[in-house]
Amino acid sequence: MKILINAIRLSSAGGQRVGINLLKSFDNVIDSNHEILFLCPYEDYSKINLKRIIKVYLPAKLQTTAKWVFGQRWVKKQLTKYNPDVVFNLCNTPSKTTIIQVLLLHWPYATYNEDYIWKNMPITDLLKRKLRFFLIKKNYKYVDHLTVQTYSMQKRSKRNFLKSKEVTVIPSSFDLQNSGQSLQIQNTSPKTFIYLSKYYYHKNHNILIEVAKIIKKKNLDFIIQVTIDENQSVTKNFLKKITDFELNDIIVNVGAIPADQVDSVIEKAFATINPSFLESFGLTYLEAASKNKLVLASDLDFVRETMKDAAIYFNPFDPDSIVDAMIKSLDKTLYAEKVKKGREIIESWPSWDNIATQYLNLLEKIYLNSKTN
Repeated sequence: MKILINAIRLSSAGGQRVGINLLKSFDNVIDSNHEILFLCPYEDYSKINLKRIIKVYLPAKLQTTAKWVFGQRWVKKQLTKYNPDVVFNLCNTPSKTTIIQVLLLHWPYATYNEDYIWKNMPITDLLKRKLRFFLIKKNYKYVDHLTVQTYSMQKRSKRNFLKSKEVTVIPSSFDLQNSGQSLQIQNTSPKTFIYLSKYYYHKNHNILIEVAKIIKKKNLDFIIQVTIDENQSVTKNFLKKITDFELNDIIVNVGAIPADQVDSVIEKAFATINPSFLESFGLTYLEAASKNKLVLASDLDFVRETMKDAAIYFNPFDPDSIVDAMIKSLDKTLYAEKVKKGREIIESWPSWDNIATQYLNLLEKIYLNSKTN
């Protein structure tokens, strides 16, 4: 069976990590009965040595969002040239093709429609996301089967146009290895809570300004580390507020963290904190648990599904709730209890090779069913 995997838009953040890990694992698990052509960006993907999979790089000039249409035309050329049996599309927006297409939808805006997500969104973000939603909906007729990473998204997909296709849930795995070290709770002060995330609207960084004000008022010995790129225009206002309110000693930006340094950054923190109000999955929760770190996170369905009762939850829209969660984390007994439960979750979590095998089996099943129908 010939498979074309389209990952040309997985060039940053969690999407890139999913793309790279799947690429490596597909190369591990495929056999002589399968051929895979992997369409991807050049950066980072070019560093991966493969035994069985052929990589084809999207031209750099087509990588920007503004060149999306031309990128789609380039993909169409690869489909004609390679003529696969199945297309596995990791880019959220369906390709226009008569070839069997399985779409991995990891863009949560397609399934979450709560007012708190859309009502206060900056107009430029709103227009971009509404356009993307329109394109997904318009081209959804070219999809034969849909996959999502959580049962929360599967449940929500039944509320809109996505319900017209069968939906399979296959989770993501996590990048870091399970720490073999015994639990060691950081005894030093101040306590460092790290928010490992790029700056996006739904990541809810701005609530941390109000959180920091409360920390300052109560004279709590806490530091919140953020990992955002200060050169991005969208981060300027957030960083300016930190300075204007004299919160630089509480919110500390350590800058974007390279993938190979994520584990050491997590290990140095007291705990991880994540006030995001929208995720398709949330790899950072599992990564923190794999390093024996406590997870403080939003009390929302996508987090609960992954972390169950292994996290300390808070209301992501209430700064007092977030500070209360941070104070609770100082309880060593509670900390150890939550970390133990987190470790139990990751020890039973499927590996990337297992995830790739699940996708491979699904693609083969759909292809064979099409031949008999």
